[in-house]
Amino acid sequence: MYSLLIADDEELVRRGLAETFDWESLGFRVTGTAKDGAEALNILGRDGADVVLADIRMPNLNGLDMAARIRIQSPKTRVVILSGYDDFEYARNAIEQDVFSYLLKPLKEERAAEVFKQLKKTLDLEKEDSTDRHKGKTIRLQDILRRIFNTGEGSEEISAILEQPYSGGTVMMLDPCIHKSNITENNPYRILPRFLESLNGLSENIVATSLNENRIAILLISPLTELKNSVERTYQEIRRRGQEYGGMNFTAAVGNPAEHIQDIARSGSEARALLGHALYLGKNRLIEGKDIQREHALKLPDFQREAGRFTDIMTSRDETALIARSDRIFSLMREACPRNTTPLRTWFRNFFYSLNLVLTERGFASEAVLGNIDNIIDALAMARTIEDMRDIFYNKALSGLEETSKNTDKSGHRVVRYTIEALQTRFSEDVGLDVIADELNISSPYLSRLFKAETGVNFKEYLTRLRLDKARKMLRETGLKVYEIADATGYPDQKYFSELFKKRTGMAPREYRMEVRPPG
Repeated sequence: MYSLLIADDEELVRRGLAETFDWESLGFRVTGTAKDGAEALNILGRDGADVVLADIRMPNLNGLDMAARIRIQSPKTRVVILSGYDDFEYARNAIEQDVFSYLLKPLKEERAAEVFKQLKKTLDLEKEDSTDRHKGKTIRLQDILRRIFNTGEGSEEISAILEQPYSGGTVMMLDPCIHKSNITENNPYRILPRFLESLNGLSENIVATSLNENRIAILLISPLTELKNSVERTYQEIRRRGQEYGGMNFTAAVGNPAEHIQDIARSGSEARALLGHALYLGKNRLIEGKDIQREHALKLPDFQREAGRFTDIMTSRDETALIARSDRIFSLMREACPRNTTPLRTWFRNFFYSLNLVLTERGFASEAVLGNIDNIIDALAMARTIEDMRDIFYNKALSGLEETSKNTDKSGHRVVRYTIEALQTRFSEDVGLDVIADELNISSPYLSRLFKAETGVNFKEYLTRLRLDKARKMLRETGLKVYEIADATGYPDQKYFSELFKKRTGMAPREYRMEVRPPG
């Protein structure tokens, strides 16, 4: 359906032309009316129109003068002149202004239908030809842009293809986040070519091309004074279209303005570098130079000590402590504002291998708890942000907690089950192996062997871990003093309790409390 603007100084004629004729059956829709040529030009400049039907005699600006201006200002708009004067001179002047046709008043429906049917055929052919030319131009621009971003060369060739002078612009890089559940899992990126084609249809001022790393680079041509608004509008439209194409989200980054055409390569390099900051800034957002933060030294806890802590947490079934400890690690990562994942991957690799070793030493089947360690490390290496890493890490730690809990609780032997239940309720008392053995009417050595076989740890170690787990929980969740917590967990000697706590956790009780319960 093509848009039609009607201009006539007589209101009744304007209304009759707009409402009497069945324009839609001819392939046109009336989108506006004007009382003279000046108003028609204003409407055309604001809203555009494919065709203008105008009276030849109008005040302020007549139809022929209006047609002459349209030829310059909007050369793709076709003009049909309407006049009550059957005069060859008018017709000759109209033809000189490249008017498509000349109709006489009163307008006959048959003649109007004949002219506008022919006009529609002309517009259809022009549209097809324009589409083919636009596709060819887009393909050439895409190839050049790809070469610019890969080699830094080729910016000058863009000027020869653009149909308008380069007015300035910038480069936007897109990192797609595709939900595999919404598209074919065998080839999750098959949707990108169709999406790329839709981006190139957004505007004549946008050229989008794909890069080797499954990223999309966009050259956004815009006067520098309008660039900020153009960037924001383009990104919001990309997000909207991404949802239509398989539920895609995008992390985007924009380089500094490319004032001259030779600056395009530099703007692209800046945008690509800015995408690296998504590691700590997060995904599904637009990153600009003002958003970046200075990178700090990465200070992560000793991976061997951390492996011991996580094993204690998992075997004690303390999900709250698991979350708190995970949050602490990833908080340290974010605070460092890293752009390179290598140090993070190295720490994770060392941590999981150490965790595997600790679990094995404590009698657990580590593969049942962790699964394949190399798969975990590969998944972490593929993560685009620290938040993605945290999700992978936490989910694996949580499944490990569930698995170790099953192994710990699966005390098929009645004697061991009784012992565990007794310790869970009487950990603050002076309860020992001999006391429990007497209650069960069995020998202490026999109970010791059964307990170790079922749980993987000896009686004393199990009680120590249980007490320290309860102590950590009290330090996190209560305001009790350290000596009160020591006494409540079966350690009347505060000094001994503090030394034991620090030996097992790497921190004194007060340090632990400050770490998990920061002030303010």
